[in-house]
Parts: sequence; structure tokens; C-alpha cells
Amino acid sequence: YDKTERLKELASAIAESAGHKEAAADAVRAAELSKADLATQMVFEFPELQGIMGKYYARLAGEREEVASAIEEQYMPTSRAGDLPKTAVGSILSIADKADTISACFMAGLVPTGASDPYALRRQAIGIINIVLEKGFALDPEALFRAGIKAIESRAGGKFAGREEETLGGIMDFVRERFRNLMIADGFPQDVVDAVLSAGFGDVVETKRKIEALAEFRSAPDFESLGIAFKRVVNIVKGQPAGEVSEALFAEPVEKELFSSFESARSGAGERIAERDYKGALAVMKNLKEPVDRFFDNVMVMDKNEDLKRNRLSMLGEIRELFFTIADFSKLST
Repeated sequence: YDKTERLKELASAIAESAGHKEAAADAVRAAELSKADLATQMVFEFPELQGIMGKYYARLAGEREEVASAIEEQYMPTSRAGDLPKTAVGSILSIADKADTISACFMAGLVPTGASDPYALRRQAIGIINIVLEKGFALDPEALFRAGIKAIESRAGGKFAGREEETLGGIMDFVRERFRNLMIADGFPQDVVDAVLSAGFGDVVETKRKIEALAEFRSAPDFESLGIAFKRVVNIVKGQPAGEVSEALFAEPVEKELFSSFESARSGAGERIAERDYKGALAVMKNLKEPVDRFFDNVMVMDKNEDLKRNRLSMLGEIRELFFTIADFSKLST
């Protein structure tokens, strides 16, 4: 009963965030009936019929076809390369079921090890990722599992209080690694995958699009020199405090030139990122290469004057943040 109630909560939240509000009612109803067939003699005798019998029982009871189909599809995929749910409602319920199982196991300390994964959590995480990518759902894994943990904790009487963030961190590391392995298996260069994931792992579909854009961008003939320029920026500001940039403190013409180029690139790249045109955003960022090179050739960043030094580091820090909207370029091999 507790799991059913959690699935209803998750199904509603997933339908909302995935852009399928119209499927929310059917997803909640399917979640409500999702485990009912487990109490029947038929599934007791033939456990492999779980979900399948639920679909037929739902049909006989007069439930909507979307609800009946989802009850069967909740267990898909049943293997790493198995069939994915065909319907939106089934996909939503399948994600909810898998997210709840992963959340519950991690909260109970049943974390997979290199040699043991008795609850097939790796397969379930891969299932979530593949469904999201196949359906194009706008779904943030952190928000999904935070909701899963909250649904469990709210019914646990405080048993897991104080462990939510630690558990979420473990789950995110686990899911991120599954996603990383899938992308590398799909043929994307490892350093490209690592560069994008180092900058963040939010919306799964958008993260893959960034990987695709960076992989194509990286194949350009002039990328090596461009990558070196980006790396110089990222490496010099590593561990340095962020601050406000003051144009009044620019002592050299190349500083003004770089800041002007940066503001133009930030505006242009921001527009393209908002349109999910990551390849276009990278093309805009590419225009920073020559100003960056001239800046490093003519300016001593670590100047003895603390104000100049801090201002230059702050400007480079802002440029780094622009790069990080796509990837951590210091992770790329050149």
C-alpha cells in the first residue's frame, strides 16, 4: 500500500515535469492499480505474469485502455536491451516504479557493489535513462529522486531523517555513472562525455544534446588551438574566489577587448542555449579564442597589484562560467 501511494505521487509529478499533464490522471489511476494483480492466485502461481494479468483484469473491470496498458508496461524494460514502454502513461509509471525502488534500496542501505546487484538497480537506472531519451521527456534526475526520497521519508516516521542529502548524492553518482557508460557505449568520446557531465547533470535529454554538440564541435580542424585557449582560462581560475568585474580597473586595451568580446559572446550563446542550440552556442564561444590568446600574451594575470589581479581573475572566472554552461573544457584531451 505504501509503495502504491508513493507511485501515485511520483506519477503525478513526472507527468507534470515531463510535459504530459494530460496523462496525469491516467498515470495516477494506473499507479493506484499497478500492484493489485500481485494479490491474485494467477500471479501467485505464475509470477512472470505480473503486470500482464493486471492489464487484463483492468480491461475486464472497464478501466481506460491507457490505464490497462500502463499496468503491463510498468515493468519494461525487463532487460538492458528489452522493449521500452510504448505509451506515455506506461512510460511515466515505469519511471516512477523504478525511481521508487532505487530510492528505497539506497535509503535502506541496499546499494549495489561491483559483484552484487540483487535488486537489479543498475538495470532499472538504465531503464529510466533509456525511456527518458526515447520519449524525449524533460526530466531532471535530481528532482525525480528527491521526490522519491521525500515520498519514502514522509511515511517512515522520521526513520531516515537527516540522511536525505547523503542518499540523494549516492543515487545521483550511481545514475550519472550509468548515463556515462551508456553514452560511451553509444560511441561518444569518453573525454567529451566527462567534460559535459563535469559541468552538470540535469535534464537527461539536454545533457545528451550537449554531448552530441561538443563531440561534433571537437572534430573541427581548429579545435586543438581553441581547446588550449579554453583550458588556459579554466585552469588559471581554478580555486580562485569569484568577484565583480570593474571596467574602471582595466589597465590594458586587451582587457577591454576581451571583456567586450565576452559580453557579446555571453549574450549570443545565451540566446542559443535558450533555444537548445548547443552547437550554435559553441560556435559563438569560439569567437573568444583570439581575444583570450591576446589577453594572455599581453597581460600578467597574477599582477602584484591585488586589485588588478582580482579583477582579471574575476573576468576570467565569468568566461569560465560561460564555458561551463556546456562543458568543463579542461577535461578534454587535445
